[in-house]
Amino acid sequence: MCRLKLEAKIEKNPAFKVAVGSFLIVLVFLSTILRLDIYLNGSTPMLSFGNVIALAIGLLFSPTFSALTSGLGFSLFDIFFPQYIFSLPFTFLSKFCMVFVCSLISKKKFKFKNKNLKDYLAIFIAFLVFSVLRTFKVFIFNLIILKLEFLPNLILVSENLFFCLINLIIALVLVVPLNKIIKKALNKIS
Repeated sequence: MCRLKLEAKIEKNPAFKVAVGSFLIVLVFLSTILRLDIYLNGSTPMLSFGNVIALAIGLLFSPTFSALTSGLGFSLFDIFFPQYIFSLPFTFLSKFCMVFVCSLISKKKFKFKNKNLKDYLAIFIAFLVFSVLRTFKVFIFNLIILKLEFLPNLILVSENLFFCLINLIIALVLVVPLNKIIKKALNKIS
């Protein structure tokens, strides 16, 4: 059974699927613009509202559909902001994986006494996957491109993990309540 009436419509009508997908891509792009860039040791970690919207989409729609729309929305952001253009392939892959994992876990038929617990678990594990991918990327980039020694590289990687943790806390606080609001609105219009 679909979580949303809208999801059933999407599966039946390819044109409607393209329209909803396009809307979600733009929504992720615009929400990523709502960010706080932190300039630190030559890197620019960001606290972004885009993760919140992408994870909410992941809780609502199928894994492939939500991951694809979120990955494309984040990639669109990288295209429009030139300082991130070289991260585009990695951004697509890491955000795709994050939302795919979130959606996959939220769609599984686990038995929880509290319905929100499964969503919180999905968000946590998805962000853990993203954080590992991002940390690996930062470490390899610093090692190969910047040719940093191990200790300075470790410091930059730990700073990256700190900002991943802050983004995770923001997501855990905002995604589930936002998801409930979006779900009600989408069920009313569908």
